[in-house]
Amino acid sequence: MVEQPLQNSPRLIFQIHFNWPKEQTQEMYDNAKKIYDLAMAADWITDVRGASGAIGSPTSSFWLFTITSYGDLDRIFLDRENEFSKTYLAFISEMEDVVEYIYNEVQFV
Repeated sequence: MVEQPLQNSPRLIFQIHFNWPKEQTQEMYDNAKKIYDLAMAADWITDVRGASGAIGSPTSSFWLFTITSYGDLDRIFLDRENEFSKTYLAFISEMEDVVEYIYNEVQFV
């Protein structure tokens, strides 16, 4: 295991649980891919994870973004000029049973 240096301050973990609707469109798939591409290119998102097919969970899909600060939440939810925000909000509005969580990262030393 590669030892990672400690960050100066803990980051935030933005977690989204959701179900895809029964009727899915190509636009939904395109937006999901675009969100991933934008997240990977963003300097304020330091980690991107996703999973599907959850056992024992009420939702089938899970996304996780590690962000650098609370101010980054504005980029997701409030900044209508931000391409990530526009794409995320368009995509998530089409999903079902959406639950969003924000956690403070814990560093074990």
